[in-house]
Amino acid sequence: ALLLAQADRRVRAVVAFDTVTDMAAYAASEEVRFLVHLRPDLKGNLLLRSPMAGLERLRCPLLLYHDTVIHGGNFESLDLFYMQCLRFQKEVTMIDTLDVNSDHAGLGLRTSRTLAWLKSLGGRL
Repeated sequence: ALLLAQADRRVRAVVAFDTVTDMAAYAASEEVRFLVHLRPDLKGNLLLRSPMAGLERLRCPLLLYHDTVIHGGNFESLDLFYMQCLRFQKEVTMIDTLDVNSDHAGLGLRTSRTLAWLKSLGGRL
């Protein structure tokens, strides 16, 4: 969704759940490092598709969710992305869902938070 929003001005808002924002860090992670070793061209392809690299092209409001319980390791790159969005004066909100469990009640709370955020955008959508 982030890449699409960077490429297409028709995208009016993005809600991203535990998204990978820094493909360089992702390529160096344990989960992907062995694939990069098997396919050396993979790292270059990942870097070309990094939301962090195209941040200046992002023109719509952005809501980032992060679940520290499930995806704790991604927090540093997501936090850096959030800080870079602020630096580039992007309209961004980040919600850490540490207090939200992953069952249906947690899904309902995330849904209601998302709907409230979208409603706060008013007629811009």
